Amino acid sequence: MIKLFKFVVAGGINTLFTYLIYVVLVLMGISYQTALVWEYIVGIVCGYLLQRFWTFRAGSNLLISFFKYISLYCLIFLLNSWLLEYLVERKSYNSLISQACCLIMLAGLSFFIQKKLVFVSK
Repeated sequence: MIKLFKFVVAGGINTLFTYLIYVVLVLMGISYQTALVWEYIVGIVCGYLLQRFWTFRAGSNLLISFFKYISLYCLIFLLNSWLLEYLVERKSYNSLISQACCLIMLAGLSFFIQKKLVFVSK
């Protein structure tokens, strides 16, 4: 239960920070797809450091866990990108609100995979 709490806190901080980057870029006129890429680039680095060293306190190999983390977020990015495009292009929803919803929907999947596959406790 402590790990879940820490995940929510660390993930919440990282998500708010990277979502702010997304919002600023979109409001500057950058496409929502490009803004999403930058959101994920920054989020992967910040999120990995927060989750590895604070939430899960993983003792596993740094390079291996980083590779797993990047792999996870490539999958999450693809899901996020598809869902965001669907909401914006097919349903004509606002890209800022749509991305906020995507982040919330994908958080549970991210926690489960990080706990079970990325930062495995020994």
